[in-house]
Amino acid sequence: GRARRARAVGTARARARPGGVEIFDDVRTDERDPTVSSPPPERTGSRSGGYGGSRVDIFDDVPAAPASSLASSPAAVKAASAALAKAEPLHELEDIIRVRGYDPKAIDEYFLNHPAQLLERAADVTSALTTIWWLLRKKDYENLVPTIERLGPTYVKFGQALASRGDLVGAELATALERLQDDMEAAPIELARAIVAQECPRVLGVLDGGKAIAAASLSQVYKGTVAGRTVAVKVQRPGIAARVAADAALLRAAAKVLEATAGRRFKAQAVAAVDEFASRIFEEMDFANEAKNIRKFDALYGPTGTNRRALPAPGYVRVPGLIPSLPATRRVLVMEWLEGESVISLVSPKPGEKEAFEAAQAEREASGDETDCVVTWDDEICSKREASLPLIDLGIRCTLSQLIETGVMHADPHGGNLLRLRSTGELAYLDFGLVSEVPPEVRDGLVAAVTLLIFSRDYEGVASLFGDLQLVPRDVLENEYQFGSLVASLKEAADSALVFPEDAAVDEATLKSETEEEARLRRAANAVPDVRFDQLLGALLALVPKYRFVLPPYFLNNARALGTLEGMARSADPTFNILRVVYPFAVKRLLANPTGSPVLRRVLRQLVRDKKSRGWRGMSLTRLRYVVEDAAALTGVPRWHILRSTLRTKQGWRLALECAFSAVYFVMGYVMKVALFATGITPLGMLYRKMVTFLSGGIQEERAA
Repeated sequence: GRARRARAVGTARARARPGGVEIFDDVRTDERDPTVSSPPPERTGSRSGGYGGSRVDIFDDVPAAPASSLASSPAAVKAASAALAKAEPLHELEDIIRVRGYDPKAIDEYFLNHPAQLLERAADVTSALTTIWWLLRKKDYENLVPTIERLGPTYVKFGQALASRGDLVGAELATALERLQDDMEAAPIELARAIVAQECPRVLGVLDGGKAIAAASLSQVYKGTVAGRTVAVKVQRPGIAARVAADAALLRAAAKVLEATAGRRFKAQAVAAVDEFASRIFEEMDFANEAKNIRKFDALYGPTGTNRRALPAPGYVRVPGLIPSLPATRRVLVMEWLEGESVISLVSPKPGEKEAFEAAQAEREASGDETDCVVTWDDEICSKREASLPLIDLGIRCTLSQLIETGVMHADPHGGNLLRLRSTGELAYLDFGLVSEVPPEVRDGLVAAVTLLIFSRDYEGVASLFGDLQLVPRDVLENEYQFGSLVASLKEAADSALVFPEDAAVDEATLKSETEEEARLRRAANAVPDVRFDQLLGALLALVPKYRFVLPPYFLNNARALGTLEGMARSADPTFNILRVVYPFAVKRLLANPTGSPVLRRVLRQLVRDKKSRGWRGMSLTRLRYVVEDAAALTGVPRWHILRSTLRTKQGWRLALECAFSAVYFVMGYVMKVALFATGITPLGMLYRKMVTFLSGGIQEERAA
């Protein structure tokens, strides 16, 4: 049988027995100390094969670890400590990091006092980068990945991001880089046990076997057993914090040189970007913080989450359960085991998978089993990709809800962190080390920018929102010359990165003659452009130094998250256009405006206003209808449903009143015109004639006389 992918919390693997029966290595039931009399542990909610409760904590209590499961002798403890000390030679730096976290000044001061250590790291990095450049030229991807691994997590992060962008780097390189997500070489089990003994000795009694199930850049995962249930034990790699700190010091030095060379154009942004990047890696290395993020995310998007209505069926995503009796520490985290296969494996076959499939087919045919003989490799791939699209769509909509609605953003959804559960087919999110907080004003600015760009192609309006998005300093926007140059550059970037359909422009005659259904279908087909991500990245990078762009951490993480999901979707469906999902999502948010944002209120009026009129009288009901129809046509949701959702909010009622006033004004204006220009038959016509006579000073009567 073919080896099948499985994952545990963070990352893990299982193997399939021929016939599809899952087995695990060295699984045992929890051992209990016979001298300790305590009741069996109780559960607060099962989360195996579905959610049985509203809490992410799955066990109330864990029995004490038996003495036999701890270090076997003082000599073993001493040997493990010595091995860990050898793997973590920078003890003083590790202590600084443990107390202060990422402190650039303290790290720089440490390396000023220990320059040899930094020079040694610089030599290693320079040598490895030279090797990587040479391997890329030779397209030797088999040796490329181990070279990146040896550089450490700082550089592995870049490789993980590129692994989901086969459209940018090529399918062959992207497939090779996928090994960086959860298939790296693990550190020895003795070092992992020494870390566990330092951080949380009770967890030693939970570990099963001695081999890591999976290994990533910052941690590795081991299988364990708690109260008879399988769990995943996530342990940080030894010496990783000091290595990241050294990389940060080197990158900061390079950034300072870059700023000094570039002058005013860059100001302090290069160093700030390095600090932000490094601080996020340090945040990801804090497993206690990751446990908090898991609970926060489950409260929003779990089966009883407060924001489940924003997601398509089944209306929630899975997250790993936690164990309160084994609380997370900085370097050790025990979580529920989730078994399945990564979403990226459904759309991107692994090397050798085709050969294994064809060999299995040949074996079935030789044995006379004709059940699956008609299934070809192409059929198998198409079937997997079709199965993955609903999961990817759920992941994208969940990401958009995080980005636009709640602001709690899982910022690292690479292919290895999205899992299709084998038992239920549900989507599970893993690895919550990186969770960004998106400020409300940035969320509103993103909604406004998307709708202005796609609905009316208002580049000036989009540029004016860069202050709300915290991307450009206010003084740039207030400078008339710089603002005009920014608008022109933004239009040029959009022209190169966004491809609008050729028939998007329609003349007034067509607008008047087409039926309502024709208008709806036309706008649905023509409103949303395709995105050229390769052109978009280059165009945006060109704007950074010229206009002093500031790229906050949540902006970079959000862009990476959406880019990763978009790359997976395009692997399954080459015609996929992420803006067709983003745009209607933004339009619905704009119409409802549940927070009463003044930015969204202003932009909505700007979108639906007739530029020839002022005030509420200038609202164009036709333009408003187009906005609603865009959201309805692209989401498949009836227009009445969108209107009903809009009217449930205060902003929706305000918009409805403005529409009513606009309609009444139109009708009354028409009646007034008929009456005023009549020949005096109506009282209004007589009043008009008297008013004209008064204003003309009686000249008309005198001339008549």
